[in-house]
Amino acid sequence: MNIFMICDEVKLKDLKTINKNQAYYWDEPKKIKLIENIKESGFDSEKSVIKVTKDNYIIDGHHRCKILTDMFGGEHKVIVKRYFYSRKLYVFVVSIILIILSPIIIINYILKNGFK
Repeated sequence: MNIFMICDEVKLKDLKTINKNQAYYWDEPKKIKLIENIKESGFDSEKSVIKVTKDNYIIDGHHRCKILTDMFGGEHKVIVKRYFYSRKLYVFVVSIILIILSPIIIINYILKNGFK
C-alpha cells in the first residue's frame, strides 16, 4: 500500500473524469473480455484497481467505471484507491514531467533516426 493513498468506498455517480471521452477509446475485444469477467466473477477491487484523486477525479480505471455504471447504475458503490492530492496538482505534475521529457524524447528520436 502506498503511503499517499487509502482505500475508500464511493458511489460510481460521484466519480468524475477530466475527459468525458476517455472511457470510449478502447480496444473492443478487451472491453468485451472485461464485461464478461465482471459478469462471471464480479468486480474485484484488489485486481481491477480504480484510482482517484482526493476530489474524486479518476486517474486510472475509466473503462471499469464506465462498464460498472452501465451494468449496475450510478448508486453502486465500489472500493477505490484514493490519493491525497487534487486533480489540479496531478495535472500540474504530469505537465511538468512531459515538459521535461519532451526534449529528451526528441533528442533520442534524432539520435536513432537522424535528420530525415
